[in-house]
Amino acid sequence: MNAQQYGNISVSTLDESIEPSCTTRKFMVTQAKKVLLIEKMSKIAKKKKKKKKKKKNYKDVSSRECTQYHFTGWPDMGVPNDSATMLRFVKRIRSSLTNDKPIVVHCR
Repeated sequence: MNAQQYGNISVSTLDESIEPSCTTRKFMVTQAKKVLLIEKMSKIAKKKKKKKKKKKNYKDVSSRECTQYHFTGWPDMGVPNDSATMLRFVKRIRSSLTNDKPIVVHCR
């Protein structure tokens, strides 16, 4: 599981499934509500002008699992040859939906 840090948000890849026209990824997104706590500098460190040491000590953490469906069957600067692949993709997403989780659609 690899994790990327974005401020106080950490994103870890849990799973990835690559198919001919669709890639499915599962992520764990974790947000620390209180940012990193910084240790106090000792008198010796002040005299030597050392940088403050950061202690990764997250408090009040909340996590959420996210699933990304990436349609890769759309050609750049064009349209798919047939609609069947896209329709299968839409059906796959609809079959995995639950009423308690939001859905986000991103098109570029």
